[in-house]
Amino acid sequence: MCLPPSHRSAREAGVTLVELLITLVVSSIMVAAIFAAYMMVDRQYDKLSAVAELHQNGRSALGLMVRDIRQAGYLAFGSSALDGGVNVVAITDCAGPLGPSVSPMPGFGCSDQITLIYDQDTNARFRISYWVQVIGGRGQLRTTKQTCTDALMTVCANIYQNQLIADGVEDLQFVGRQAGNIPSDNDPVIVDVELILRTNNEYQLTANWTSPSSAAGNGRLTAIDGAVREVFQQTVLVRNLAYQ
Repeated sequence: MCLPPSHRSAREAGVTLVELLITLVVSSIMVAAIFAAYMMVDRQYDKLSAVAELHQNGRSALGLMVRDIRQAGYLAFGSSALDGGVNVVAITDCAGPLGPSVSPMPGFGCSDQITLIYDQDTNARFRISYWVQVIGGRGQLRTTKQTCTDALMTVCANIYQNQLIADGVEDLQFVGRQAGNIPSDNDPVIVDVELILRTNNEYQLTANWTSPSSAAGNGRLTAIDGAVREVFQQTVLVRNLAYQ
């Protein structure tokens, strides 16, 4: 026998509108908190991945340049010297732009280029250049490598041309020195290399950034943003010139 509505137990009554609204509000707060925590973890993971990639790209790019600088001046092509006064290490100051995100201190404001020459064996001579180019608002480290089949380098072909080495470049500096710390852009026995990279995205609060002072000659750079930057530096002995 069914009881009339007035005789039903209170436990059989439905959820009130107020209770439903409270449940929805609490659920929304919990979902929002979970989503915020997820976004924070995801952003932190993205930052760590970007910084790891930045470090790997910087070390690899620096390693390539250092390797070629160390081999510069190895001449096995019959003659122990290049004819015509060609330098086996040639640094061109202000050959390219800085990355678009940084501002130079007064008196500075451009990246350098280096050109290196060494022999693979008695049948091939290499000529390699490194420089910075801005493409799509991003500074890029690029290189061209030629192989020449004669000692005077009149018959040459590109092994690769304008090849991308690293993205996010804001500065590239080379400072050459002779014995006694005398500055020299032509056939130095010591080369100071400095490379500055930045992440594509901004992962921290906007702040003033200033590059460390160094021997690599562009002075100091400044930026105001939230990008992560890393400075890669190394001093390289050009062994084939130092021990002549």
